[in-house]
Amino acid sequence: PAVGGWTDTGTDRSEEFTLPEDTTRDLLGPAHRAYHTRVDDLLLTALARALEGVAGGRVHHVVREGHGREDIAPGLDVSGTVGWFTTLHPVRLPLADDLGDSIRAVKESLRAVPAGGIGHGPLPGDRPLPPVWFNYLGRLDTEQAGSADWRLVLEDAGETMPACNTTGALLTVLAHVGGGRLHVRLDSRLDAATTRSLAGALEAALTEVVGHCVTRTAVRYTPSDFRDVRGEADLPALPPSVGVDPEAWFDMTEIQKAYLVGRLGNYEIGNVANHVYSEYHYRDLDTDRLEESVNRLVAECDVLRTVFSHERLQQRILAPTEVPRYRIPVHDHTDRDYDPSGPSEVRERLSHHLYDPERFPLFTFEVSRFRDRSVLHISWDLIALDVRSRLAVMRRLDDLHRGTGRRPPLAGAGFKDYQDYVALLKHSRWYEDDRAYWQDRLATLPLRCALPFATSPDTVTHPRFAEHTLRIGPEVWDRFKEQARRHGVSTSSVLLALFGSVVSYFSGADELPITLTLSQRLPVFEDSDELLGNFTSTVLHHHTDRGADAEALIRRTHDLLWESIGHALYSGVEVQRDLSRLHGLDPTRAVSPIVFTGVVGQETRDADRGAFLDDSELTGERHWSAQTSQAWI
Repeated sequence: PAVGGWTDTGTDRSEEFTLPEDTTRDLLGPAHRAYHTRVDDLLLTALARALEGVAGGRVHHVVREGHGREDIAPGLDVSGTVGWFTTLHPVRLPLADDLGDSIRAVKESLRAVPAGGIGHGPLPGDRPLPPVWFNYLGRLDTEQAGSADWRLVLEDAGETMPACNTTGALLTVLAHVGGGRLHVRLDSRLDAATTRSLAGALEAALTEVVGHCVTRTAVRYTPSDFRDVRGEADLPALPPSVGVDPEAWFDMTEIQKAYLVGRLGNYEIGNVANHVYSEYHYRDLDTDRLEESVNRLVAECDVLRTVFSHERLQQRILAPTEVPRYRIPVHDHTDRDYDPSGPSEVRERLSHHLYDPERFPLFTFEVSRFRDRSVLHISWDLIALDVRSRLAVMRRLDDLHRGTGRRPPLAGAGFKDYQDYVALLKHSRWYEDDRAYWQDRLATLPLRCALPFATSPDTVTHPRFAEHTLRIGPEVWDRFKEQARRHGVSTSSVLLALFGSVVSYFSGADELPITLTLSQRLPVFEDSDELLGNFTSTVLHHHTDRGADAEALIRRTHDLLWESIGHALYSGVEVQRDLSRLHGLDPTRAVSPIVFTGVVGQETRDADRGAFLDDSELTGERHWSAQTSQAWI
């Protein structure tokens, strides 16, 4: 009968081949670094490619025979137990255009089989099993190591696929390592020509797969590698790679996705980006030197060459050759002195500039030259850089412009290397545990409050943000920090509690959600702290303001804040999506439009000190403004 396009000839036949020692050695060791694979992963990828070459098709199904001695329960060791543990289970072998993608796809398909195939076998009376069977017996030469009394004799065992065999198998592939070489035998009930073609194709595919893997210089993990990761302590077992496909598209963070779509006009408080604008005033500024410094900065810091795709919800770092030289426009107003009484045209245009995230650059440098000074205007779209990274970039620009040569070397890895790695944590137990934590709290989380707006946010089509700054004197701030320390709470949690109380007072709500931003830099690399990129994440804080006991409010805020941060791998953006789905909310309206960011570290203080770029800067004349999409405050 014809099965899978093949015809049972009624006669069994065999073909054999052996891989060279060096290829076998690579198969058993170095080849697995490329994709964190096992021997079966590569053998079955090669088998799928051989089947594609002879029978066609990009997806093949094979019955895999396993040893069955799996770790299915703690303390249950059957490695030395005599018995019949063999498992038989079907596996799907999908192929891709790229060989590396094929290896990863087959690997993930095999990893999806639970418990090594135990309990995953065929059901009696179910659909027919695939006509191709596979069994890798392992390293038989090591099984007999140290024994002088016996050895395996791989002699002809007679008819291997008799007519009475009712399994439906037309081709069985057996592989083992002996004498330092991989031995492969194909037992077949197909015609001789097809059997020979399959053997030749499998030998060629094995050589190609192993050769491909040993030439890879960096590991590329797959989701299954991270399945058992439960926290930071497990990360060293999966060392990251650097420089894999540096110009390929890669995943955005959840906050970057929110920044990307939140700027669209169909969202509440849309038509605005997460953006910051600054002005610096100078007695004199060398704009030619500044332009050269900015271009050197773009060449050094690849994150400044990032573009984003709405369709893919991914990002890509452009090669230096893909970006044009950046030109700094200079506006000539040397016929008059600077007039501080009103904002300039440049400020009006750049302070709320909405960038096209799919095009370079996502920043702007312009200079307005007056008779008595020069004003440098800088605009940043914050989708690519968090606060810490933006300040680091500004310090590098300062060093480049001054020519001091004091800027530290850039981290060996890049944001793409970090994000390629961290994105796989969504397949980990760690992520699932954090997700379960938030799912348990979801029904208790409050919805957004109402505030006495002069204009409803629903009616605002082009929002304008204004800065309202309250400066606390150093003596008061020092006493504040001392009181927080004495009560064993963080300054950020105290500020969050006070901020929540103010919003609660004006909204009339004793419970409300507050989006808390935080920097989430996992210790993936030794120099992760030096990476440039957007490491911003969020947690959703449940503010409860009942009674007049401020100390109890602050203590609850502190404890809940750190508990929430402890489960921040499942981000606040994702929690808000879940909350919206749970209550059937309008997806274009912000779930938690009150945002709190506590940045009270040394870096921000340093940014406020000293002249930027040139000692002629009039530091007291600086101007700053910022916007956040889908945010009221």
